[in-house]
Amino acid sequence: EIYTLSLHDALPISQIATHRALLETERLAQSTENALRLSEVRFRTLIEQSPLSTQIFAPDGKTLSINRAWRQLWGADEQDLGEYNILEDKQLADAGIMPQIRRAFSGHGPEELPAIAYDPPKGIYHGRKIWVRSVIYPVTDDRGQIREVVLVHEDVSDSMRREQEQMEQVRELARSNSELQRFAYVASHDLKEPLRNVAIFSQLLAKRCDGQLSEEAQEYIRHVVDGARRMSELIDALLQYSRTKSRCSPVRERSEEHTSELQSHHD
Repeated sequence: EIYTLSLHDALPISQIATHRALLETERLAQSTENALRLSEVRFRTLIEQSPLSTQIFAPDGKTLSINRAWRQLWGADEQDLGEYNILEDKQLADAGIMPQIRRAFSGHGPEELPAIAYDPPKGIYHGRKIWVRSVIYPVTDDRGQIREVVLVHEDVSDSMRREQEQMEQVRELARSNSELQRFAYVASHDLKEPLRNVAIFSQLLAKRCDGQLSEEAQEYIRHVVDGARRMSELIDALLQYSRTKSRCSPVRERSEEHTSELQSHHD
């Protein structure tokens, strides 16, 4: 017996096309979701394995996750963070970098943050300032809405400590140079005073004994006066040389340049 499908029992072609379109849309959506899920897994894996301390925040400023490098840098974990909110961090506000942080939370960035010394509120390093230089940037979705804000820290404690030591050495060099100049001035004055007396009294002796001294004695007095004068000139020349050398010394110039660089960096 042969059965035939009537036009009344068949689905309209338009409904079949719609059904196929829905199936295709669902398949594409599933594929997109899987791709996004895979991308998210890769992103989290890269963050966790990064050698740089990384902290991810929700749009309201609360911490969503931290990586292994963050735990090592700050000596803390998720439990120590508790209800921490970066937008309410007084240390960051006092350091003057809160405007850049808020810019990142408003969708701008990346924002480079200058090096600051930060004291972890909790953890094994609490009470010890750690120098960090940071970058903060937002992560947005297809509609431009902020999903997360990522903060990456670089530990620069060693380099900042070396810079501070160099700055102290430069300051010590400047103090030593200033003391040396004062010593040179005082020494020159103390040395020239007796020479001046020797010359004056020698000339007085020659004047009072005029006609009573032999030619040889007068020649001796002239040698004494001339020697005192030349010694005084030599002291003046040494003092001038010391001042000129101090002003033109490459070490001094480099020290002043380095001090200026470090001062602007810390400001």
